[in-house]
Amino acid sequence: MFRSPAIGYDDGLTSVAGAVAWLECRMVDRIPAGDHHIVLATPVRGGHGGRDQSRPLLYHDRRYTSVTEPKEGTKP
Repeated sequence: MFRSPAIGYDDGLTSVAGAVAWLECRMVDRIPAGDHHIVLATPVRGGHGGRDQSRPLLYHDRRYTSVTEPKEGTKP
């Protein structure tokens, strides 16, 4: 069971507090789909690395891992 996320407001936009990444989008279309709507949007700007500089979670090769910075002196 998930906890309810903390909701924050930045520049008048609603956001999930502590999110690792974010996108600000402009709505292009809203399509009725039964008792829901499908929203099509174009990204305007985005970013990553919240205040705590969390690393994104990655699913690869049937397991979860995190993305890390390359070690100094190694090739990217």
